[in-house]
Amino acid sequence: MISAADALRLVLESAPAPMPAEPVGLLDAVGRTLAVGLVATANVPPADNSALDGFAVRAADLTAPLTISGTVRAGDEPGRLTVAPGAAVRISTGAPLPDGADAVVPVEQTQTNGLFLTILKPFAAGHGVRRCGTDLAIGQSALAAGTVLTPWTVATAAALGRMIVAVHRRPVVAVVTSGDELVPADTPDPLPPGKIRDANGPMLAALIWASGGEPRLIPTAPDRELPLAQALISARETADLIVTVGGVSMGEHDLTRRVLTGLGYNEQFWQVAQRPGKPLAFGTWDAVPVVGLPGNPASAAVCFDRYVRPLLWAMTGREPHRPAFHATLTAPLAHLPGLTHFVRVHLTTDEQGRWLAHPTGDQTSHRTRSLAAANGLLILPPTAADPTSGAAVTAELLS
Repeated sequence: MISAADALRLVLESAPAPMPAEPVGLLDAVGRTLAVGLVATANVPPADNSALDGFAVRAADLTAPLTISGTVRAGDEPGRLTVAPGAAVRISTGAPLPDGADAVVPVEQTQTNGLFLTILKPFAAGHGVRRCGTDLAIGQSALAAGTVLTPWTVATAAALGRMIVAVHRRPVVAVVTSGDELVPADTPDPLPPGKIRDANGPMLAALIWASGGEPRLIPTAPDRELPLAQALISARETADLIVTVGGVSMGEHDLTRRVLTGLGYNEQFWQVAQRPGKPLAFGTWDAVPVVGLPGNPASAAVCFDRYVRPLLWAMTGREPHRPAFHATLTAPLAHLPGLTHFVRVHLTTDEQGRWLAHPTGDQTSHRTRSLAAANGLLILPPTAADPTSGAAVTAELLS
């Protein structure tokens, strides 16, 4: 068996070049990766302006009462008013700083008597002023290529007027499920005897979309070589990546690897020293990556997260690795030596901001409930002993 670390390395080494760029509306680009970085073509803010409601003043004049000589509001044209020596101008947050002013004092630190203003405490030059270009200056890199667009980064792009951005195309990911026992997920109760609903297909489609891909679900193939081959050939026609589910273990009816090999698939590894997901296969078919996931839903989900998600991120120009951090385990766990364990956990923080990892219950590979309760994974290395409650462990957030 190959190690989990070596398996991930081989998967990423086989990643195709990032998908080509395409122009997309900014809101439709959320969750996708910039193919071309954004450079500021204008200053943000475009002029010096006030950071607060108050009075624009000359800092050197604050030792004596001032005369209020006017008002400037957000949206007024810069340079409309000038602050003369001994004067002050009432100003709103975001309003352009009048000529002659070098500070803004907050209204709550002033007293007014008609047109006369008294400042209650001294303020230095620059106080309350947002300088032109301090957010973004002309020529400055605003968002680099490889940045994943989020609602937060949308603000930066919109501030530059970029409502169309170039992002990497979503890779088309064909999902081939197989198994005589599977019926579509929308099959009503009661199910036919011996059948189960296909939970993997919808789950993987959602994971693919959330990871930057475009899912294409192939109708489930029975456990027979000809229809399975037909499903795989159909998947190959338009896919940038093929994900199979089931049929990669050692049973008599596990046909996926055999059929793929007959079609020209070049396998790089099979079986990984991990739990869950030992019967994982990976290779290429005419330069298209093929990942063979195990059929149990928890195994399929965890293996997707550890191998398919990083592959998709690499194919969309994104850094494939997610940050890991230390957390404190809140319940003991069993660990088989020699295997990397990926444990579904719910991650929270305590009052001191320290991460706590709560196992989500039964970790067997068929349990979808342990997936639904999880927002993170613990990674227990092959040499780890059985971790006890209170042990420091390595964790990753799933989102």
